[in-house]
Amino acid sequence: MRIRLIDSYLTFRNMLRSVNGEISVETISKALTTYFNNYPEISKIVRECLDKNNILNWCSKLLSEFINDVEELDRAWKNTYATLPKALFMFTEKFSKNFYNELYLVLYVSCGCGAGWAFEYHGIPAIYLGLDMIAYLKWLSEAKIKGLIIHELCHLLNMKLQNTTPRKFSSMENDPYFLLYSEGFAMKCEHYVLGGEVWRIASDNNWIAWCRNNLGRLARLYVEYVEKGLPVNVFYGSFYNIDGYSQTGYFLGHEFIKYLENKENMGLIEIAKLRYSDIINYVKKFLSEVGSVSKPSSV
Repeated sequence: MRIRLIDSYLTFRNMLRSVNGEISVETISKALTTYFNNYPEISKIVRECLDKNNILNWCSKLLSEFINDVEELDRAWKNTYATLPKALFMFTEKFSKNFYNELYLVLYVSCGCGAGWAFEYHGIPAIYLGLDMIAYLKWLSEAKIKGLIIHELCHLLNMKLQNTTPRKFSSMENDPYFLLYSEGFAMKCEHYVLGGEVWRIASDNNWIAWCRNNLGRLARLYVEYVEKGLPVNVFYGSFYNIDGYSQTGYFLGHEFIKYLENKENMGLIEIAKLRYSDIINYVKKFLSEVGSVSKPSSV
């Protein structure tokens, strides 16, 4: 596999140094202007992700709130850079025969788009690692960064086995039922590569117990959101939560993949190749069964 690294961080970091001032909307805006000019593909991706007017001003305000300490950004960059080879080795040891021949790894300032994102760079499959979000979420340990990288590689594996492009796959994720499958597959695949269930996204020690105790409720709530046409960000984004617990959709999706493994006797590769219509039907069946069997939580 041919791997190309796009390490854009130093351009942003050097611009912060050159403005020679404290972190503020103004200094970050100057740094971002040069940064986006040097990396038009990243600029395009960020604009596509955020879909906002006056993107430079919006990003600058957001990052000025995120970046309390530039040294944390530096740590996110150094630790991510150091962890990449280990994560790639672990992943390719399991899935090299089913993966792409070419891959971009992009270290970038995401303006809040996310710590990890599987997409494309100049039309080539890529994983984007948002150093600002890695620092903000304090995912600075090797274990957390390794899990994040493997998670995004698992998304690309899913895309490859679905025989579709990252862009097309991303549009398929607009369906909340497909999104549950997609994130669940990447989570289960991540755990398979790591050799066990390591919940790096858990906000505290009670997170996994709460998710297990509220599985039925989460299933019912997910269906309710979909049927009412409400955005399901509350189940995925780190900025959202249910009863104080964020990113619970990853657990729900993970349980769906386990359901396919145990009840339908499927392996990960078979699950990754499922037809779109079958995926939607299986997700609905899972949510219905789990939502009806589990008792409503008192939490």
